[in-house]
Amino acid sequence: MTECITCSARTFDETLPNAPSSEKHCRLLSSYLFNLERGPLAVREMIVGDIDRFRDLGARQLASDLSLVLNCFLADFPEARMAPDLCECSQAEL
Repeated sequence: MTECITCSARTFDETLPNAPSSEKHCRLLSSYLFNLERGPLAVREMIVGDIDRFRDLGARQLASDLSLVLNCFLADFPEARMAPDLCECSQAEL
């Protein structure tokens, strides 16, 4: 596996065991990881939104690259796989 970037004394691969093998994909993933302070769900939504926008623009290769990045992200942050219900209303409130 290609080593991507160094973070302190550890490599990116050691920090995230499911990091993508290509340097290009590692750079893409690392650009999203700067937003982890917003939470894994927010980062997932950013990646998914970018995939949709690039598909709409016809940039299929970049959308495909981001799909791989999303899979790697979700492997390391499984809590981001499922979005919480948008409406948490109880039946009593209806």
